[in-house]
Amino acid sequence: MILFLIGFLSIFLQSFLLREFYLTFSGNELTSGILIAGWLIWTGIGALLGRKRGKLQTYLIVFAYMLPIEALILYNIRMIFHLWPGEVAGIPHIFITSFIFFAPLFFLLGAIFARGIKEWIGGGIKGFTRPYMLEAFGDLVGGLFFTYIALIFIPIYLRYIFASIVAIIIVLIKQYRVKRYYILLLPFLGAIPFSKTIYKDIIRKNFPGYSVFTIFDSPISRYIGLEKRGIKSVIQDGNLIFSYPEKSTEEDVHIPFLFRKGRENKILYIGLPSPGIIKELKKEGKVSVAFNDPAPLKKIGYHINFRYIPRDGRLFLKGSKEHFDFIVLGVGEVDNISSNRFFTTRFIKLAKRALTTGGIIFLKIPSNENYISGPLLSYTSTVFSSFHSIFPYYFLLPGENLGFLFSTSPLLMNKSYAY
Repeated sequence: MILFLIGFLSIFLQSFLLREFYLTFSGNELTSGILIAGWLIWTGIGALLGRKRGKLQTYLIVFAYMLPIEALILYNIRMIFHLWPGEVAGIPHIFITSFIFFAPLFFLLGAIFARGIKEWIGGGIKGFTRPYMLEAFGDLVGGLFFTYIALIFIPIYLRYIFASIVAIIIVLIKQYRVKRYYILLLPFLGAIPFSKTIYKDIIRKNFPGYSVFTIFDSPISRYIGLEKRGIKSVIQDGNLIFSYPEKSTEEDVHIPFLFRKGRENKILYIGLPSPGIIKELKKEGKVSVAFNDPAPLKKIGYHINFRYIPRDGRLFLKGSKEHFDFIVLGVGEVDNISSNRFFTTRFIKLAKRALTTGGIIFLKIPSNENYISGPLLSYTSTVFSSFHSIFPYYFLLPGENLGFLFSTSPLLMNKSYAY
């Protein structure tokens, strides 16, 4: 039972930290790789030394009380490194956090595992593979528990407290006759009523000048809603996805419709649009939104009727025989595996297949209206070349965000087509 719970605790914590790292550092696959590297190195050192000396209950108690401290460090990491809202943390920040700030926690996890195995074998229980099987089974259950139960039913601000309580429970199982160990649970149980207030206060400090109107998790992402001077902004996984109302951005969606006449257009938006964008697109035709996470649509408040497709946009196009006059690609920058798959030629071919004759696909990427540096030019030209290899006709809309229109038919603007 103890080894099962150690495995459960290990994978629960790993899932928790990977998710929090990703959100804190607005990360991608590189962020996860650095964290896992620090995890493996320090857990290895902990296992090597923990096997030789120390007691399992001591390691577990220190771990339980250290985890909340480490969680608070992680939640405050942007303030520690003086990162402003929207500023991306650099590789040195991620290395320092993974290899220095979290070294004690990773070390303790390695020591807990090695000590658990040592005491199993030292207890005279037969079977060399059984302890590893128990620990692996705990890993499996811990991963499933985090994904399907913790993310849905345990609030963000209670997950690290839950992990600490699990560590203390392991101590109580091992030392059930020692009554004084039960006192160790009291600080964690007492912290539960205050944890929500503490977490929200940390979020406010990470976004100075903004008020927080919502924070919620889904199995896919975390969303933070901020408000300042009547403008609401939604942060997904540490990245700004939209602000509203924002007239200049919202009215840009009318531009593609100047190139094709039609009053009953079928429009597909791939990604999470702002309420303002949906409102403007509704003026041009029937709108469908393909996004694989229904949580923000319920929480943010879209007081406009539109067709919601609860599927990943790529998978929807792959399995659907529907055709659309316009496809608006709103999946963000090409900076991680979640978004860059929408910029591959495989996806672009799916989009072409889903467009009607003369249909248009519209997207925007960050740019500069005055000067384009070498890296930005390479980035822009790569995106352009990918789409242009499938669509022969295009129209560019320069600015702070570079707009692309692609079609299989010539793109000729006609202002009389405006709604």
